[in-house]
Amino acid sequence: MIPLLIGAFSISLAAALTPGPVVTVTLAKSYRSAWAGFQVALGGAVVEIPIILLIYFGFGQILKIDWVQMALGITGGLLLIVLGFFLFRRRTVVFSHSSDLPVTAFKLGVLTSLVNPGMAVWWASVGALLISQAASYGIAGLIWLTAAIELPNFLWYSTISVLFNRYNHLWSPKWQTILIIVFSFVLTGFGVWFIINALQPVL
Repeated sequence: MIPLLIGAFSISLAAALTPGPVVTVTLAKSYRSAWAGFQVALGGAVVEIPIILLIYFGFGQILKIDWVQMALGITGGLLLIVLGFFLFRRRTVVFSHSSDLPVTAFKLGVLTSLVNPGMAVWWASVGALLISQAASYGIAGLIWLTAAIELPNFLWYSTISVLFNRYNHLWSPKWQTILIIVFSFVLTGFGVWFIINALQPVL
């Protein structure tokens, strides 16, 4: 059981450390609150724990359906483009009015996890394998596996959120504005990439 948990923790940590839309929205919301990272991770857990249970009870095949992955990609891409647009529009008032994305950190955690097409692929492959191995240890094995998968998200997103909230004031307003612009373009770029990948099978 221990090797399985270590493997699950390591894989989940590697995924969390990979730059992506979840990291971007975490940093954007960290201007307002050092707890943003924890809230984003909590939102992700609210999405992922039911998925773990569905796979455990044999419904994991749903995530392998082509149209499901395509719908997630298109919906997620459009969502990220919209978020990028809103963040770009508010680039000059993030610091003075704490007005960033018009969605709470918790809801962003839910949304970015729910509509990420990579989520479906990961859970239908690596995630399903880990769950099948944990299933041999019963419900206790599933609980420990869930903790090993979710803990890295809470640790990493909370850490970068606290650090960013505490030290972002060291940069000049000009550089902070540039950083927000970068965040907005990163979100938009991921959105376009999601949509292109989702449409590839029919192009």
